[in-house]
Amino acid sequence: MSRNSPQVNIRLPPKLFEILEAAAYVQRVTPATLLTEAAEETIDAYAREAAVQSALKARADADKANAEKLTSIDERKRRVARRRIER
Repeated sequence: MSRNSPQVNIRLPPKLFEILEAAAYVQRVTPATLLTEAAEETIDAYAREAAVQSALKARADADKANAEKLTSIDERKRRVARRRIER
């Protein structure tokens, strides 16, 4: 995982954090490693849900539509710039 990966910060009640630290000690890993593994397992389960897949597809479609709009804006800017140079 790179330093550029998205990051999520969470707050835990002291008692839960104490349990997390104890579990990490027993497993000989860091609390962050335990949380990362748990999050990955949970996210994998969500990824199999139809509603989540639909949301991902809708987001990809929206991103594609926005990219096309940005491309057309860039083309207009280039045309305007070309006209200014030609004058």
